[in-house]
Amino acid sequence: MRRLSAFQLAAREGGFVEVGESADATTLWLTKTTNALGSGSQLRMCIDSVTSSVTIFWMTVSGALSSKTFRGVASLQGWLRLKAESNTVQRVKGTFDEHTNCGPKNTSD
Repeated sequence: MRRLSAFQLAAREGGFVEVGESADATTLWLTKTTNALGSGSQLRMCIDSVTSSVTIFWMTVSGALSSKTFRGVASLQGWLRLKAESNTVQRVKGTFDEHTNCGPKNTSD
């Protein structure tokens, strides 16, 4: 039970909000909207008390369903941190390079 509480805390810290629970209270569903690649896509998270694991589901750019399962809280936190950093880098790159042309200039002449 302690691990499930830790998964819930990590999810909330990662920006996920609870959206529902199964009728038998064995799974908790959460969601998060992300601006990865400017798409406003949804991440869905399932915390499963039967397997003591978390699975995150998302749609790829090509429309395929993808998922990643975590059995440890630390690995979930690390993945969420990497995703947050990756999204920040993509937004900054897109903002400066594509939209305002303020990216680095080629200085070799």
